[in-house]
Amino acid sequence: MLKANVGYSIEKDDFTIGQETGKQALNGIKKPKLGFLYTSQNNNIKEVVNGIKSIGNIPLIGCTSSGGIIVPDRVISEDHYAGMLVLEDSNMTVGVACHEAGHDA
Repeated sequence: MLKANVGYSIEKDDFTIGQETGKQALNGIKKPKLGFLYTSQNNNIKEVVNGIKSIGNIPLIGCTSSGGIIVPDRVISEDHYAGMLVLEDSNMTVGVACHEAGHDA
């Protein structure tokens, strides 16, 4: 069964933002398969990821936030923020696919 959860933080310290975001996102999630991470352009992404990785081993995909994120209780557009959607499903397989480039999309 697919489970999903969201975590976020607006702390000023990037490592702490990662920790808080990871803790919230993993609430109720035992074996995360994938996390979609959104941050402000003002964050030190390496420190945010280090903070998340200090909480658990979550495979991450970095995403653009376009100036803000929407979380369950509000819209966040402060100078420093991170938000993450985590997915868990025992039947889920995550991988990377590609094919040879052609002449058109």
